[in-house]
Amino acid sequence: MSNLLTDTKVVKLKEYQGAGTSNITDADEVDMAGYETCLFIVTLGTMVENSKLKLTIHHGDTSGDLSASDATSGDVTSDGTDDTQILLEVVKPKYRYLEPQLTIEDEDAVVENIIAVVGGPRDKATEQDDEVISDNVFLSSDTA
Repeated sequence: MSNLLTDTKVVKLKEYQGAGTSNITDADEVDMAGYETCLFIVTLGTMVENSKLKLTIHHGDTSGDLSASDATSGDVTSDGTDDTQILLEVVKPKYRYLEPQLTIEDEDAVVENIIAVVGGPRDKATEQDDEVISDNVFLSSDTA
């Protein structure tokens, strides 16, 4: 049986960044060895109307030596709604390492965190990172 906890790994790449934050270029990298897909989730807090953001994935075969890829969210303009997300999935990346970088124009956004959901394990069930303190699977007895 397939389930998300054994078929994906959840990794926090960047902590809270308050308003006034300039571009985020120092998020942790994701090592894609053994995986086929990565969903990047940027959770946003307070947003000023017309804030402009752009999520770009940098990639490369050597950790710490990454360059911009074609994988981008495109320019995202806020309508002023708080507590929103930017999602970007990279499927079958050409390079081993991926890093999200977020351009924030006018420093008008609160970034709550950046998370990666790494999936499509090629060989075995995944193990969660050390930061995950509980990872239980509940199997419902109801079969609808």
